[in-house]
Amino acid sequence: MEKNTDYLGDGISSLQQDIHGSTTLPDMKTIMEEVKISVVTPSIRPEGLARVRDSLLVQTFPHFEWLVEINWTGRTDFNTAMNRMIRRARGELIVSIQDYIHIPEDGLQKFWDAYQEKPGFYTAPVGKIIEPLDT
Repeated sequence: MEKNTDYLGDGISSLQQDIHGSTTLPDMKTIMEEVKISVVTPSIRPEGLARVRDSLLVQTFPHFEWLVEINWTGRTDFNTAMNRMIRRARGELIVSIQDYIHIPEDGLQKFWDAYQEKPGFYTAPVGKIIEPLDT
């Protein structure tokens, strides 16, 4: 499926368009009075965006936008795609979540709380755990 790299919309309203371009979700733009977190997702596998979208829809932290670059291979590279999203980002904090990733409903709140406690540059892997870790 060929998609334009501008599948980002503005803020939460981008969540209204599913990966096929139809509008299926309620208008949530009213909760976007102030964007604090920009979630960026570069993707060459747009079918995996539904999982990210679904986890973002239930976030307890409402002040975020979701920026997506789809099918950027061939025209540009990963770094260029990321740089474009970062330039468009309006949030104070940028969180990168790859396609096919599901974060807990308080995930963005935890990112924001950690950032507020100690502002700076952070990097953290976001992925899935195949088996429980032994503690």
